[in-house]
Amino acid sequence: MTEKNFIEKAGRMIRNILGQSSKSSARKIYSNAESADLSLDMSQREKAIYGEDKIRLQKLYEKWAVKESWHLKSQGIPLLLSIDPEIYSNSSVDEATEKKYQDLWEHAQHCVEQDLLLVLNRESPVDEWEATPIDVYKWAAISRVDLPEQLSTLMEFVMMAVLSTVNNPGDSSAGKSQNEASYNSDKEHILGAALAMLATYPEQCMNKKGRLRAENIVSLINENEGSLFAGQTPDLSATAAVDLINKWLEPGP
Repeated sequence: MTEKNFIEKAGRMIRNILGQSSKSSARKIYSNAESADLSLDMSQREKAIYGEDKIRLQKLYEKWAVKESWHLKSQGIPLLLSIDPEIYSNSSVDEATEKKYQDLWEHAQHCVEQDLLLVLNRESPVDEWEATPIDVYKWAAISRVDLPEQLSTLMEFVMMAVLSTVNNPGDSSAGKSQNEASYNSDKEHILGAALAMLATYPEQCMNKKGRLRAENIVSLINENEGSLFAGQTPDLSATAAVDLINKWLEPGP
């Protein structure tokens, strides 16, 4: 895939995440919002432009898409149903949603038994099964689950770029040290922040030729670190962050 084709595809994905039908309409809405109130912080700006529900789902999937694995029962299934796993585990849902959850969980178990859904720890108890986000997403798509648009768009982007960076063999070894685990967590947070900047400030992430620039993305991350990291800024230098995002943006084969 050429750099031009990758950038065009990335642009389409970003516009889909934002719910816009064209680059011009995204530019118009973004410009109007900025001129209307330059004092809006990033969270207020997003809600004003795209709607609170859409932003909630977008941020939910940004958080989970870069993780190495999902606990299938308590994380993967809720995410496929647009439910925050942390909320599902601590509160009740309506009867219709609970039925959807139970039906999908039963289907997932059957598919694992039939080798149609790959889990990482097949020998563990059913309730402890884990799977990669990519495998969960592919299985759900094949099973014709009615997936949220935000998840489908983001996972397509992840399959093209993020997974090869986050889940390299060195990161997934059983004996990795605490420092390595911390470094991998920092990378996940930076990539999640990069996705947020691409979705919120697509034009500012590009140069004058319309090409995505890691330096621009890192600059935006630094400007919005208070909103992005809630006081827990990743311990990654600007140079390392730029290198990481450049690898993420590299065109696939």
